[in-house]
Amino acid sequence: MVKLVEFCNDFFKKYPDDPRYKILILQLYVEHYVNELLCHFSQEVLHKTIRTYLVFPKKLDFLVKQAIITEEHKSILICLNSIRDEFVHELEIKPSRINELLNSHSLEIHLKYNITTSNKHFNEEFNFKDIYKKYNTPKATQLDISVVCLLGYLDFQLNKLKGTEISEIIYPELKIDDVTKKLMVVFHFFEHQKV
Repeated sequence: MVKLVEFCNDFFKKYPDDPRYKILILQLYVEHYVNELLCHFSQEVLHKTIRTYLVFPKKLDFLVKQAIITEEHKSILICLNSIRDEFVHELEIKPSRINELLNSHSLEIHLKYNITTSNKHFNEEFNFKDIYKKYNTPKATQLDISVVCLLGYLDFQLNKLKGTEISEIIYPELKIDDVTKKLMVVFHFFEHQKV
């Protein structure tokens, strides 16, 4: 969990100018969590088959049917995967093609957490639609922010499915950098003491 929050917080600092690398690393993390979620539902025998032979959109369809992610989340992850496919299969990237892919999906994310533990309650909703609009956030930045936020949410869903007591949740805070005046995202832990 700590490594994931470190990754999320460092992501925008470490990879600001390399869109290919950003997309590939995000897809790697997303696929890890998607596969782990799928494995929870499959028998041991099917485990490897599902991870290996089920195409990414079908994996997401399954997670939507299980109410692990929403159609909105799926759209964001399909956009990421489509751009990843372009980056992997084309040596020369056409910005017009990437813009076409970005514009073909809504990247506005809505996340809802509602957890009650023996000594604390966390009930938060995060909806970035108005923030993206207010700050005229470029679509590529919307994709980065939305996917990184989804990583924290997928981690939360995985721990819930495993029956792990939720002691930490990664949740986002969007704010404007005082110096650059650009929209930035910072990730925090919600933590409670285990009793």
